[in-house]
Amino acid sequence: MQAYAVAVDRLSRFVNRLLLLRDPVPLQECKFRFDSFPYVDGAEVDVWIRHALSWQVPVLIARLGTNVHTALADHPLVSMHLKRLELSEVKLTGSYLDLSSCTALEDLKLHACMICVGEIFSLSLKRMKITRCNFNFGAITHISVSSLRSLELVDCKGQTPLLESMPSLERAFVKLGYFDEDRCGKGTDACYCDEATNAEHSGEDTDEDSYGLCEKCCGQCANCCDNDNNPPCVLLGGLSSVTYFKLATNSLFTIKRDLKRCPMFSNLRTLVLDDWYLNDGVPAIFCFLLRTPLLQTLILKLRKEIEDYDVDKGFSKSMEWFIYLPHLRVIEVECTTSGNRVGLWELLKILDVGVKYPQQCTVTVRRV
Repeated sequence: MQAYAVAVDRLSRFVNRLLLLRDPVPLQECKFRFDSFPYVDGAEVDVWIRHALSWQVPVLIARLGTNVHTALADHPLVSMHLKRLELSEVKLTGSYLDLSSCTALEDLKLHACMICVGEIFSLSLKRMKITRCNFNFGAITHISVSSLRSLELVDCKGQTPLLESMPSLERAFVKLGYFDEDRCGKGTDACYCDEATNAEHSGEDTDEDSYGLCEKCCGQCANCCDNDNNPPCVLLGGLSSVTYFKLATNSLFTIKRDLKRCPMFSNLRTLVLDDWYLNDGVPAIFCFLLRTPLLQTLILKLRKEIEDYDVDKGFSKSMEWFIYLPHLRVIEVECTTSGNRVGLWELLKILDVGVKYPQQCTVTVRRV
């Protein structure tokens, strides 16, 4: 450890001399990478970042690559010239992601970060990509980026963030990780009901199927579908303006909860459901289709695991009366050769009934 401390100290002195004594000439790009160091001083890294911003740099990339998340200062960045910001392996707290003072910022990428902020805010952002990050446990992070056009939220953990209205959004890719907080506490001890953080809460290693918890909510704990104190919609409400939406999930809990209250997807033309459950996910598919009046392309990629799908004839028959897809022209299904053919047939039959002009709709089933 002493050798590491010496190396970190030498690094700090070198970068301080390189940056702080440099002539204040504008930079085109500034990049920090510390892959070979087990840790760095977060306070100093924060000073370096803000000093680089004073040079009117339009592109700032900080990929720390250390063994621990380096905590940066908790106050906002300020720059009228920054257009692209990339942060990796850092801990963000306070109002750090209040980007209202970065008036030219259009691209934001966060990777493997700890996001412990109440809000991500920007009026200028056009593209945002958040991958493999940990959101705050026990508190919802609000994402308010009204000018956003492209969003990727992939493989994150913690409490699912709340997406506020994004009327300019065109494309979205959401792949839910294991959001451990998004579980109902039914079936656990009452004193843990509103925590929903342990394995028993999430349905793991118990007889209760965690993907079925949405239908069995107690209606009282913070994550229940039937709790009126919940926000009306966490994820899907903010995505209602998209024209292209790709969704993949390890758990349908959040999606089912949102579908009970989300608005219409009035602009959606292409819907891609990736790594999807044929069994538990079929009702969710129909909920989507009831809210996508202009849908043109539906791409369904089923899970590779073999599922025992019980076809509910009554449910299937009732859906035939409600599903109406006058603009649907392309249906693509990707499944395993040993997948449940009966369940897939029932799904396609309902879609066929809902299509206004079946002869103009191309249906492709590819088995892998």
